[in-house]
Amino acid sequence: MLRKVKILFIFFFLSVIFVLPGFAKNKPLPEFKDVKGETQKFIDYFYTIKLSPSEQKTLEKALKPIPAPCCSDNSALTC
Repeated sequence: MLRKVKILFIFFFLSVIFVLPGFAKNKPLPEFKDVKGETQKFIDYFYTIKLSPSEQKTLEKALKPIPAPCCSDNSALTC
């Protein structure tokens, strides 16, 4: 048990050392140049994603209990 804790601690420590500096850099945020065109591109991309049956079940299980933001008589799955 103690060995597992030591390994997890080392993993966490190394993760912090290597990951955090990447977040600290002052990177400019991406800009939308053609909002209409890029929005359509993202919508088209969204509709090309096909979920496996198990992924679809997971999605339904996660979103069905959440009320839709627009109307509480529907679930977030319908939005």
